[in-house]
Amino acid sequence: MDNDRFGCCTISGAGHLIQAANVEVHGLDVVPDDDQIQKQYFAITGGADSGAVEVDVLRTWFNQGLFGSNKIAAFAPVRVGNPLNIHSAVALFGSCYIGVSLPGSAMQQFAQGKPWTITPNDRIEGGHCVTIVGYDATYLYCVTWGQLQPITYPWFAKYCDEAWAVIPQSFAEAGHNAGIIDIPHLRSDLLLLSST
Repeated sequence: MDNDRFGCCTISGAGHLIQAANVEVHGLDVVPDDDQIQKQYFAITGGADSGAVEVDVLRTWFNQGLFGSNKIAAFAPVRVGNPLNIHSAVALFGSCYIGVSLPGSAMQQFAQGKPWTITPNDRIEGGHCVTIVGYDATYLYCVTWGQLQPITYPWFAKYCDEAWAVIPQSFAEAGHNAGIIDIPHLRSDLLLLSST
């Protein structure tokens, strides 16, 4: 999704979240193409390849939609101190949109097909957005740079800066997780919060 050419990881992360939701709800691997990613990225940044802030992308996605009319039903911050919170977001909503301070070793480990693990005296290269789509007892699994990347829990604890639970519109429309999440009630609660 063009994140190998531009600093568009927040938009690519949204694209991967849409991909995960489409697979979960519709069984279809439908994703925004590179042109859509570029167009949306430069619309948010005003034409500069400057990166984007996750919460700004989420607000745009909720209020105006990304990639045309594709909106999210809701989003909320997730506390990063406990990985069970990330597990819950993935179990309920299919994924979790996170930001990390990316050490240089992460790019080397990715290129070598190795999990992200802590390397002593590592230097932070910058911020990066990834979408967590799964987990087990050993790893969290994110999608970044077009591939599934295992993340060890110690690495996540050290480098994760922010996390967001995102309810894709497709979940709301399809009645996904019916009985667990009351989407209309959730929307009215969010409107109350935003009006105070």
